[in-house]
Amino acid sequence: MRLYCTECAAPLKANATHCLECGITIPLDRPAPPTVNAASLPPLPLYNAPQSLATSAAGGAGATALDYEPSLLSQWMEHWRNHSSTAQRSASQALDLSGILVRAVYFLLIGIWASQLWIIFAWLISLTVVGLPVGSAMVRVLPQVAFLSSYRIQTTRRPQSTQTPQTAFGLRALYFVLIGWWVSLLWLELAWVAGITLVGLPLSLAMFSFTPTVGTLARP
Repeated sequence: MRLYCTECAAPLKANATHCLECGITIPLDRPAPPTVNAASLPPLPLYNAPQSLATSAAGGAGATALDYEPSLLSQWMEHWRNHSSTAQRSASQALDLSGILVRAVYFLLIGIWASQLWIIFAWLISLTVVGLPVGSAMVRVLPQVAFLSSYRIQTTRRPQSTQTPQTAFGLRALYFVLIGWWVSLLWLELAWVAGITLVGLPLSLAMFSFTPTVGTLARP
């Protein structure tokens, strides 16, 4: 602690008896500079503290610098996020696998015969002519009936500006009465057989999409 003269405020040496500026006598019983007990000071903060200092300041409480190091906490949090993401992906894959198994069991137990009945019912409705839109809509949702799939078969025609001119109505009607009604059923059955083999599923979907053309000579 730096001492100063009480008269002229000049700085004094530690053991000075007189002021060099004004000559006043400095009493020898002046108070000693205050001291600070290191034991009474609070412990040093552990934030970014070295390993040894943090361990000694913890005082055996079991805490170390590793418990307070922000970079390590960030690494742990990042590791936990990565682990959570991996667990979520594994759960998603497990759900996908379980979905495939459910669809396979459904197809073997229900989908095979349900899709066959669905095809026959759609064909019978289409024979009434006025029920053609309903029959076409039933064919579009056939994958859902057979496999619980959300896929929709596209049997609708393109916009008027891009579609090919249609065959004369009279010729199409004659074709449907003589050939189309039974050929369309045969076509649907062949498409169904290709679909239940699973390997021929793409061919089956393509055949179903061309059912209106086979039955009524409708051009896409």
